[in-house]
Amino acid sequence: MARELAQFLDLSHIYMAYEDQLEGEVRDAFYLPAQTLNLDQAKRLGIHCAAQLYGGVVPHDFLAYKTVAHPLAQSDMDRPAGWNNDLAKALGPTVLPGYSAFSIPDALRAMSLLDQAGHTGIRIKLARASAGEGQRVVYSRQQLEELLALPPWQEQVEHGLVLEENLLESQTFSVGQTQIGEHLFSYIGQQHQTNNRQQESVYGGTTLLMVRGGFDALLQLSGMQRIQYLIDLAMNYESRITQAYPSLYASRRNYDVIVGRDARGNYQAAVLEHSWRCGGASIAEILAMRSLQNHPEQGHTHAWTRERYMDDPDPVRQSPHLYSLQQLGNGYLARFGGPLSS
Repeated sequence: MARELAQFLDLSHIYMAYEDQLEGEVRDAFYLPAQTLNLDQAKRLGIHCAAQLYGGVVPHDFLAYKTVAHPLAQSDMDRPAGWNNDLAKALGPTVLPGYSAFSIPDALRAMSLLDQAGHTGIRIKLARASAGEGQRVVYSRQQLEELLALPPWQEQVEHGLVLEENLLESQTFSVGQTQIGEHLFSYIGQQHQTNNRQQESVYGGTTLLMVRGGFDALLQLSGMQRIQYLIDLAMNYESRITQAYPSLYASRRNYDVIVGRDARGNYQAAVLEHSWRCGGASIAEILAMRSLQNHPEQGHTHAWTRERYMDDPDPVRQSPHLYSLQQLGNGYLARFGGPLSS
């Protein structure tokens, strides 16, 4: 990804370093951080604006994660420094019914207020989890108590937990924009699921359609008018957050939007979360950007990424589309990606 971005920006060299190796500012650097940065981290690296990185910078760490989308259930609940409960309430029309919590007692109190979700259940999500991991659907307070008694959940609940209505027959879309240098790209993508080695359904990749320019260019393509509501939801969500925290900035702004059936049998759409960092669909975004750069006569293009969990990686090691092979315990996570012809 760093190589493709460097070629896109025509940078003279690539300096690869990870979080524990970043000691200070690197002159004229373009950064590709693995996580959303806070203002202090960005300042130490000499980052002052979105043009210097692929990702985002937030004034408070919790803004990088899922909890910002939901309010606290009651006013006396625990919260991180900088929390804005008025913002979380204002986001209500753009998200699913739900609450955020930062302790086990508060999560159990919030659960009692969401019992009306009925047979669809309540989805519980660790704020810092990604790729569809760190989440479960529960149907009772007892099930939530059992879940929060597990060590991984006990250890992470202080960083935040989301409880929200679960939708059935759902599909999740990626709606976003990427600004690299003077170039703005907009896209819509459909996410796919796969099973991890525990046979849990998790993120399995994205197929996306990208255009040069803003969302107006995307909506001009044939058949795209039907996605305007999804774009409007994502942009409403984004504008409310940036108004509440004006020092936030990002060059990569991705929003997961779900469409599915609720407990009352009605279909609805809502923003699940944001990503102002390198994410699961990022390789598809960058490959699509490079494809448009290499083919200036094209106004739009497609790209894809897939993730697969496996015990034996040898059959895929020589795949021209394999770009990452990560060992996970006794198994592997293989990531693939590539452009598609328009």
